[in-house]
Amino acid sequence: MNAVVLHGMGNIRLKGVRGPILRVPPQPGWDQVRLDAEATRGDGAARASHP
Repeated sequence: MNAVVLHGMGNIRLKGVRGPILRVPPQPGWDQVRLDAEATRGDGAARASHP
C-alpha cells in the first residue's frame, strides 16, 4: 500500500465527485497506521512511513 493513497487520513477523496468519502480497505500491518491517521487527521502521513 502507498502512503500517498492513504492521504494521511486513511480515506480516499475523489476529486470532482460529490458524496461520502470512500474508506480504504484494511491492509495487513497497516491497522495502527490507519488508526493514527484517523486520530491525528493531519500528520498521519508522516507516521505511515514508519515500519
